[in-house]
Amino acid sequence: MSVVDTVKRVVPESCQKQRCSKDRCSVLLAGVPQPRVVVDMDCDALGIPGDAVRCDYVVVSGSDQTLRIVPIEMKSGRVNNGRAVVGQLQAGADFAQRWARNWGTARLVPVLAHGKGVGKLALKELRGARISFRGTRLRPQLVRCGERIAGLLGEKVA
Repeated sequence: MSVVDTVKRVVPESCQKQRCSKDRCSVLLAGVPQPRVVVDMDCDALGIPGDAVRCDYVVVSGSDQTLRIVPIEMKSGRVNNGRAVVGQLQAGADFAQRWARNWGTARLVPVLAHGKGVGKLALKELRGARISFRGTRLRPQLVRCGERIAGLLGEKVA
């Protein structure tokens, strides 16, 4: 059974989505490899306490040899608090890491999708931040709402 199949089996079906869209912000999944599963981290069926920090989505994509784990935080307005976003993305990475204990190679790509830009201080916080995953530390990637994320995953975008 592939990693994506395992996630689909473990995550309640009501928490699995076809797209990433929240509060007037979305990202395009065109070009993101199949198989993939999009997990809505706000889904009550996951059993995450309501006051817990979390990102909006975690996308698990690709084959077991080219596996990508993508925590995504979406902000339709201007981002002024980079530290809060880093905490949300780290929570998504931590959640995926619990799934990924026995997985082989997996690459994390934390993503912030923003609608009206990133404030100067928030940008500085994001550029200096690192999201930890399986012993690696990765800088969050930024995209505007409505853009594709495939290029961030190392995929060619046509």
